[in-house]
Amino acid sequence: MNPPPAIALITCESVDTPEKIQRVADLAVPIWREQFTPIIGPAQVTFMLEDWQSPPAITEQIQQGAYYYLVRNHVDYVGYCAWTPDQQGYAKISKFYLLHEYHGKGYAQEMMQFLEKEAMRHHQSTLWLQVNRKNHRAIRFYHKCGFHIARDRYEEIGPGYFIDDHVMEKHLQPATDTP
Repeated sequence: MNPPPAIALITCESVDTPEKIQRVADLAVPIWREQFTPIIGPAQVTFMLEDWQSPPAITEQIQQGAYYYLVRNHVDYVGYCAWTPDQQGYAKISKFYLLHEYHGKGYAQEMMQFLEKEAMRHHQSTLWLQVNRKNHRAIRFYHKCGFHIARDRYEEIGPGYFIDDHVMEKHLQPATDTP
Protein backbone atom coordinates (compact mmCIF):
# COMPACT_ATOMS: atom_id res chain seq x y z
CA MET A 1 0.00 0.00 0.00
CA ASN A 2 1.39 3.39 -1.00
CA PRO A 3 1.46 6.25 1.51
CA PRO A 4 -0.90 9.13 0.78
CA PRO A 5 0.64 11.90 -1.34
CA ALA A 6 2.17 14.78 0.56
CA ILE A 7 0.11 17.94 0.60
CA ALA A 8 1.83 20.68 -1.39
CA LEU A 9 3.02 23.60 0.69
CA ILE A 10 3.21 25.94 -2.28
CA THR A 11 1.98 26.63 -5.76
CA CYS A 12 4.06 28.30 -8.45
CA GLU A 13 2.16 30.76 -10.63
CA SER A 14 3.49 31.93 -13.97
CA VAL A 15 4.36 35.63 -14.03
CA ASP A 16 2.47 36.78 -17.10
CA THR A 17 0.88 40.14 -16.28
CA PRO A 18 2.21 43.58 -15.34
CA GLU A 19 0.60 43.12 -11.90
CA LYS A 20 2.51 39.89 -11.27
CA ILE A 21 5.74 41.45 -12.53
CA GLN A 22 5.23 44.27 -10.02
CA ARG A 23 4.56 41.70 -7.29
CA VAL A 24 7.92 40.04 -8.04
CA ALA A 25 9.69 43.40 -7.88
CA ASP A 26 7.94 44.18 -4.59
CA LEU A 27 8.99 40.82 -3.09
CA ALA A 28 12.57 41.27 -4.27
CA VAL A 29 13.17 44.38 -2.17
CA PRO A 30 12.83 42.89 1.34
CA ILE A 31 14.32 39.54 0.31
CA TRP A 32 17.43 41.01 -1.31
CA ARG A 33 17.98 43.66 1.37
CA GLU A 34 17.83 41.12 4.17
CA GLN A 35 19.82 38.41 2.40
CA PHE A 36 22.47 40.36 0.54
CA THR A 37 23.11 43.59 2.47
CA PRO A 38 25.38 41.81 5.00
CA ILE A 39 27.29 40.15 2.13
CA ILE A 40 27.66 42.88 -0.52
CA GLY A 41 26.44 46.07 1.17
CA PRO A 42 23.40 48.30 0.66
CA ALA A 43 24.70 50.24 -2.36
CA GLN A 44 25.30 47.12 -4.45
CA VAL A 45 21.95 45.63 -3.37
CA THR A 46 20.19 48.81 -4.54
CA PHE A 47 22.10 48.73 -7.83
CA MET A 48 21.22 45.06 -8.45
CA LEU A 49 17.54 45.54 -7.54
CA GLU A 50 17.24 48.43 -10.00
CA ASP A 51 19.27 46.70 -12.73
CA TRP A 52 17.93 43.13 -12.39
CA GLN A 53 14.66 43.17 -10.44
CA SER A 54 12.77 46.29 -11.46
CA PRO A 55 9.57 45.78 -13.48
CA PRO A 56 11.28 46.84 -16.76
CA ALA A 57 14.21 44.47 -16.11
CA ILE A 58 11.91 41.54 -15.28
CA THR A 59 9.77 42.27 -18.35
CA GLU A 60 12.88 42.26 -20.54
CA GLN A 61 14.08 38.97 -19.05
CA ILE A 62 10.70 37.35 -19.73
CA GLN A 63 10.72 38.69 -23.30
CA GLN A 64 14.17 37.11 -23.74
CA GLY A 65 12.92 33.66 -22.69
CA ALA A 66 13.05 33.55 -18.90
CA TYR A 67 10.23 31.79 -17.05
CA TYR A 68 9.30 33.62 -13.83
CA TYR A 69 7.04 32.16 -11.14
CA LEU A 70 5.49 33.65 -8.04
CA VAL A 71 5.53 31.23 -5.13
CA ARG A 72 2.37 31.17 -3.06
CA ASN A 73 1.47 29.34 0.11
CA HIS A 74 -2.14 28.92 1.23
CA VAL A 75 -2.31 32.60 2.24
CA ASP A 76 -0.02 34.87 0.21
CA TYR A 77 2.97 35.18 -2.09
CA VAL A 78 6.11 34.18 -0.21
CA GLY A 79 8.80 34.20 -2.90
CA TYR A 80 9.66 33.81 -6.55
CA CYS A 81 11.93 31.91 -8.89
CA ALA A 82 13.01 32.11 -12.52
CA TRP A 83 14.85 29.96 -14.98
CA THR A 84 15.95 30.08 -18.62
CA PRO A 85 16.46 27.09 -20.92
CA ASP A 86 19.08 26.93 -23.64
CA GLN A 87 19.60 24.93 -26.82
CA GLN A 88 22.34 22.76 -25.28
CA GLY A 89 20.14 21.45 -22.45
CA TYR A 90 21.57 23.66 -19.69
CA ALA A 91 18.83 25.48 -17.80
CA LYS A 92 19.92 28.43 -15.67
CA ILE A 93 18.11 29.08 -12.40
CA SER A 94 18.53 32.84 -12.28
CA LYS A 95 16.24 33.60 -9.33
CA PHE A 96 15.40 31.47 -6.30
CA TYR A 97 14.13 33.54 -3.39
CA LEU A 98 11.86 33.21 -0.36
CA LEU A 99 10.94 35.71 2.32
CA HIS A 100 13.11 34.95 5.35
CA GLU A 101 10.24 33.83 7.59
CA TYR A 102 9.54 30.94 5.20
CA HIS A 103 13.07 29.51 5.25
CA GLY A 104 13.36 26.04 6.75
CA LYS A 105 9.72 25.08 6.19
CA GLY A 106 10.09 22.90 3.08
CA TYR A 107 9.07 25.61 0.61
CA ALA A 108 12.50 25.84 -1.04
CA GLN A 109 12.60 22.07 -1.57
CA GLU A 110 9.22 22.21 -3.32
CA MET A 111 10.39 25.17 -5.42
CA MET A 112 13.45 23.21 -6.52
CA GLN A 113 11.37 20.13 -7.35
CA PHE A 114 9.05 22.32 -9.41
CA LEU A 115 11.98 23.84 -11.33
CA GLU A 116 13.51 20.42 -11.95
CA LYS A 117 10.23 19.13 -13.39
CA GLU A 118 9.84 22.22 -15.56
CA ALA A 119 13.38 21.90 -16.89
CA MET A 120 12.89 18.22 -17.74
CA ARG A 121 9.55 19.02 -19.36
CA HIS A 122 11.48 21.41 -21.61
CA HIS A 123 14.10 18.73 -22.38
CA GLN A 124 16.86 20.28 -20.28
CA SER A 125 19.43 17.85 -18.85
CA THR A 126 21.34 20.09 -16.45
CA LEU A 127 20.39 22.86 -14.06
CA TRP A 128 22.94 25.49 -13.12
CA LEU A 129 22.95 28.59 -10.95
CA GLN A 130 25.23 31.16 -9.42
CA VAL A 131 25.41 31.76 -5.69
CA ASN A 132 27.53 34.26 -3.79
CA ARG A 133 30.48 32.45 -2.24
CA LYS A 134 29.62 33.99 1.16
CA ASN A 135 25.98 32.83 1.05
CA HIS A 136 26.73 29.72 3.09
CA ARG A 137 23.13 28.80 3.91
CA ALA A 138 22.14 28.79 0.23
CA ILE A 139 25.25 26.81 -0.73
CA ARG A 140 24.37 24.14 1.88
CA PHE A 141 20.82 23.99 0.53
CA TYR A 142 21.98 23.59 -3.08
CA HIS A 143 24.41 20.83 -2.05
CA LYS A 144 21.53 19.09 -0.26
CA CYS A 145 19.52 19.30 -3.51
CA GLY A 146 22.31 17.55 -5.42
CA PHE A 147 24.19 20.50 -6.91
CA HIS A 148 27.98 20.57 -7.00
CA ILE A 149 30.38 23.49 -7.46
CA ALA A 150 31.54 23.45 -11.09
CA ARG A 151 33.67 26.62 -11.05
CA ASP A 152 33.91 30.11 -9.59
CA ARG A 153 33.04 33.37 -11.29
CA TYR A 154 34.27 36.84 -10.42
CA GLU A 155 33.02 39.61 -12.67
CA GLU A 156 32.32 43.33 -12.67
CA ILE A 157 28.58 43.92 -13.09
CA GLY A 158 28.52 47.69 -12.82
CA PRO A 159 30.69 50.63 -11.89
CA GLY A 160 32.60 49.33 -8.86
CA TYR A 161 30.25 46.38 -8.30
CA PHE A 162 31.32 42.76 -8.61
CA ILE A 163 29.87 39.29 -8.29
CA ASP A 164 31.98 36.66 -6.52
CA ASP A 165 30.02 33.48 -7.10
CA HIS A 166 30.18 29.73 -7.20
CA VAL A 167 28.65 28.28 -10.36
CA MET A 168 26.81 25.14 -9.25
CA GLU A 169 25.35 22.40 -11.46
CA LYS A 170 23.03 19.45 -11.14
CA HIS A 171 22.49 16.81 -13.79
CA LEU A 172 18.82 15.89 -13.96
CA GLN A 173 17.62 12.33 -13.86
CA PRO A 174 14.24 11.67 -15.41
CA ALA A 175 11.90 9.85 -13.09
CA THR A 176 11.64 6.16 -13.78
CA ASP A 177 8.64 4.05 -13.03
CA THR A 178 9.48 1.01 -10.96
CA PRO A 179 7.17 -1.96 -11.14
